[in-house]
Amino acid sequence: MSKGYLTRRKLCERYDISAMTLWRWEHDEKMGFPSPMLVGRRKLYAIEGIELWERSRVAPHSSADRVRQGEAPASAA
Repeated sequence: MSKGYLTRRKLCERYDISAMTLWRWEHDEKMGFPSPMLVGRRKLYAIEGIELWERSRVAPHSSADRVRQGEAPASAA
Protein backbone atom coordinates (compact mmCIF):
# COMPACT_ATOMS: atom_id res chain seq x y z
CA MET A 1 0.00 0.00 0.00
CA SER A 2 1.07 3.52 -0.71
CA LYS A 3 1.69 6.03 2.01
CA GLY A 4 0.96 9.72 1.86
CA TYR A 5 -2.02 11.94 1.19
CA LEU A 6 -4.00 13.27 -1.74
CA THR A 7 -5.63 16.69 -1.96
CA ARG A 8 -9.23 17.08 -3.15
CA ARG A 9 -7.93 18.19 -6.53
CA LYS A 10 -5.67 15.14 -6.94
CA LEU A 11 -8.48 12.83 -5.83
CA CYS A 12 -10.85 14.38 -8.37
CA GLU A 13 -8.20 13.90 -11.07
CA ARG A 14 -7.65 10.28 -10.00
CA TYR A 15 -11.32 9.41 -10.54
CA ASP A 16 -12.09 12.03 -13.20
CA ILE A 17 -14.92 13.45 -11.08
CA SER A 18 -16.07 16.92 -10.08
CA ALA A 19 -15.65 18.42 -6.62
CA MET A 20 -19.44 18.09 -6.20
CA THR A 21 -19.27 14.33 -6.88
CA LEU A 22 -16.51 14.00 -4.29
CA TRP A 23 -18.66 15.91 -1.81
CA ARG A 24 -21.54 13.49 -2.50
CA TRP A 25 -19.26 10.49 -1.98
CA GLU A 26 -18.09 11.94 1.34
CA HIS A 27 -21.68 12.39 2.55
CA ASP A 28 -23.16 9.12 1.27
CA GLU A 29 -22.80 6.63 4.11
CA LYS A 30 -23.56 3.70 1.78
CA MET A 31 -20.47 4.53 -0.31
CA GLY A 32 -18.19 4.05 2.67
CA PHE A 33 -15.78 6.62 1.25
CA PRO A 34 -12.87 7.38 3.62
CA SER A 35 -13.13 10.56 5.65
CA PRO A 36 -10.52 13.22 4.99
CA MET A 37 -8.09 14.60 7.52
CA LEU A 38 -8.48 18.34 8.03
CA VAL A 39 -5.29 20.39 8.04
CA GLY A 40 -6.31 23.98 8.51
CA ARG A 41 -8.91 24.47 5.79
CA ARG A 42 -7.52 21.72 3.55
CA LYS A 43 -8.90 18.21 3.27
CA LEU A 44 -6.30 15.50 2.81
CA TYR A 45 -7.14 11.88 2.02
CA ALA A 46 -4.86 9.08 3.15
CA ILE A 47 -3.78 7.10 0.07
CA GLU A 48 -3.83 3.93 2.17
CA GLY A 49 -7.50 4.48 3.04
CA ILE A 50 -8.37 5.32 -0.57
CA GLU A 51 -6.71 2.12 -1.83
CA LEU A 52 -8.55 0.02 0.78
CA TRP A 53 -11.82 1.61 -0.34
CA GLU A 54 -11.00 0.89 -4.00
CA ARG A 55 -10.34 -2.78 -3.24
CA SER A 56 -13.58 -3.05 -1.27
CA ARG A 57 -15.52 -1.76 -4.30
CA VAL A 58 -14.25 -4.47 -6.68
CA ALA A 59 -16.76 -7.27 -6.95
CA PRO A 60 -15.28 -10.76 -7.22
CA HIS A 61 -16.21 -12.55 -10.45
CA SER A 62 -17.63 -16.02 -10.35
CA SER A 63 -16.86 -18.61 -13.01
CA ALA A 64 -20.44 -18.13 -14.31
CA ASP A 65 -19.64 -14.46 -14.95
CA ARG A 66 -16.52 -15.39 -16.91
CA VAL A 67 -18.46 -17.88 -19.05
CA ARG A 68 -21.08 -15.22 -19.84
CA GLN A 69 -18.27 -12.91 -20.93
CA GLY A 70 -16.90 -15.54 -23.32
CA GLU A 71 -14.03 -16.75 -21.14
CA ALA A 72 -13.36 -20.41 -20.45
CA PRO A 73 -14.07 -21.57 -16.87
CA ALA A 74 -10.96 -22.18 -14.75
CA SER A 75 -11.62 -25.96 -14.65
CA ALA A 76 -11.59 -26.16 -18.49
CA ALA A 77 -7.99 -25.01 -18.75
